[in-house]
Amino acid sequence: GLQGSDASDALRGGSQRSAWHPQGLLLATLYEYAHQSGVPVVKVDATDDSRILVTGSKDGVVKIWNCGLLSCDMAVASSHTFTVPCTSTRRKQCLRALRTVRNSKALAVGSESGEMLLYRIDRGGQSATQVCKFAADNASAASAVMCIEQFDTDLESLVCFARQNGALHGWDLRRDTPSWSVPKVPAWLGVPSCMSLGSDGHSMVLGTLGGGLLVYDLRFLAPWKQWRVASGAAALSMRTANFVSSPSVFVSLDSDCNEVALFDVVRGSCSTLFLTEPVVERQREAAVSVPTLLQA
Repeated sequence: GLQGSDASDALRGGSQRSAWHPQGLLLATLYEYAHQSGVPVVKVDATDDSRILVTGSKDGVVKIWNCGLLSCDMAVASSHTFTVPCTSTRRKQCLRALRTVRNSKALAVGSESGEMLLYRIDRGGQSATQVCKFAADNASAASAVMCIEQFDTDLESLVCFARQNGALHGWDLRRDTPSWSVPKVPAWLGVPSCMSLGSDGHSMVLGTLGGGLLVYDLRFLAPWKQWRVASGAAALSMRTANFVSSPSVFVSLDSDCNEVALFDVVRGSCSTLFLTEPVVERQREAAVSVPTLLQA
């Protein structure tokens, strides 16, 4: 065990961690997109060691940033910029999704044409090289990649992604062909918008713009549960909740109060609701309504 001052230092460190809470301090503002094109930034992600920040704009321009400079440089410049390659029929290709690859300096990018591109980030973010491509199903009926998730094990590094037409695929990064696919999202539940993977890699939850929440068992590549938010609010983003016993996800909902709900996707219940402060009376009345899930 710890003795004397070591024990007191450990207790002091533990108390500081337990008392910590977000301060909401602005560390840096990145102006390059505003000054160069004025196109909105649609995706942001960081490597798992938090040393590299990756941003993507709507027009397919991806920038890589050194996070170590964000708090000490008043005018931070990106360390590398590249553009998602276009097909022969497009001058520019819109970017809908990107995701860094865990335990690796790599980046998966989904394009408007339905392609998945894998880039290796070299020299601490000074360059990025395309190393692999997962082609679209049919160039004449291209369907944009809407969301991406990734996890790795001792045996595989898997990227899961959903297209606008409801198709869901798994891509083992050691191959250039699809590893598996699961049944499409029903059209009446809306376009896929976000997804999350269970920490054990056995399940996947997909959210849609029509308020759908679909749970898939990846061991059998089959649907398990299918829910729909009663209000029809779109699922904008999603994260797995690993601290509860029953499979659950945090879901950001597109509603008047911009709430974030913690849904138990097995029981179909809302465990916790986080609200932004209402600013008008109509929002205040809506805030007391806890979102519910209906079987779809």
